[in-house]
Amino acid sequence: MAGEKLRKLVIVGASSKIAAPTVTHLLDTNPDLQITILSRAVSRATFPSSPRITVKKGDYDDEEFLIEAFRGQEAVMIVISIFAMDAQYKLIDAAAKAGVKWILPNEYGADNDNPTFIKLHRELTTPKDDVLRYIEKLSETYTGVSYIAVATGPWLDTSINAVLFGISIRSRTYTHYPDAGYFSTTTKEQVGRGLAALLSLPVHPTPESAGLDSYANKFVYIASHRLNQDDLFAAIKRFSRTNDADWTIKTSTVA
Repeated sequence: MAGEKLRKLVIVGASSKIAAPTVTHLLDTNPDLQITILSRAVSRATFPSSPRITVKKGDYDDEEFLIEAFRGQEAVMIVISIFAMDAQYKLIDAAAKAGVKWILPNEYGADNDNPTFIKLHRELTTPKDDVLRYIEKLSETYTGVSYIAVATGPWLDTSINAVLFGISIRSRTYTHYPDAGYFSTTTKEQVGRGLAALLSLPVHPTPESAGLDSYANKFVYIASHRLNQDDLFAAIKRFSRTNDADWTIKTSTVA
């Protein structure tokens, strides 16, 4: 049916920093969507109270539990720790066996489809790329299963606090890298808003809109800003009501 949208979605890791705002925006964006939140039995995480949300707790190593949780669902969004990437495989296997069509694997960061980034950071990109190739391979057995990979660039709020942009607000130091150029970055709230918009698209493209089918086995890009270091430093100075004299500024080269 033209314009038909997702009606059943499972989110694994719904209390995470980007899944939590995604749930909030989904409730507002797609009024017909029923959300199942999958949580470990030992988890103490809390979730929004809504008649459209069902929480299922169990053991992620229990394939029978996972298949039952995924049965009848149209899409699964996985948001887990980067230190538990291998845990995705059991979730993906169960989703495919249960007949889920759309899998959003644990991306939500750098553009792992960018050849330059891949060449420089294979230790980061290879595990994620392996997951995408695995889903493609599964489609040979489970017809129709596809991934949608979401690239957001570095999370702006988290990255500033971690001094990943060469700017330390705490110590008021700015290390300028002249060759760094422009980059895209995203707030966690914007990631949630973008994911909700993606998951509220029609399943099939229409004359007015792209559809989820448009992004089968492809990357989708979400960004709040495209800027360079100087742009960000200027914004931080405005926000903190400081000027260059209040900071220690040095120049370095990109390693």
